[in-house]
Amino acid sequence: MDVDTLKTLKLLIEKKRRLQAELKEVQKEIDEMQPRALQIMADEGIQNLRIDGMLLYVGRDVRPKIKEGWARNEVVDALKEAGLFDFVKEDFNLRTLGAYFKEATATDDDFVFPDGLEMTEHFEIRLRR
Repeated sequence: MDVDTLKTLKLLIEKKRRLQAELKEVQKEIDEMQPRALQIMADEGIQNLRIDGMLLYVGRDVRPKIKEGWARNEVVDALKEAGLFDFVKEDFNLRTLGAYFKEATATDDDFVFPDGLEMTEHFEIRLRR
């Protein structure tokens, strides 16, 4: 029996668990810092800033959510009435709708959300090279 391979696997699994726990803590710190960082950038009137060769920028996601008091099947009916059949299989995916709404709201200032849905915006500081 190749015990060395099994020991190595055990060590790797333990390392993965430690890193996942550390990542969870780092994400918690990021989530706590986001509102303050967004406020700083808003106060300074900036959308992006290069720091140490990396670009910090304000990213926007559009995330549809079901309105209070609406049942999912009612939203399905509203989507059908709005002609959004591609998103309906007697169910719908909020992330896929989000991508559609993000594009639609970026190109159409008069875009109207179907009944049962409203737009929430989520802003966060992102990083890219």
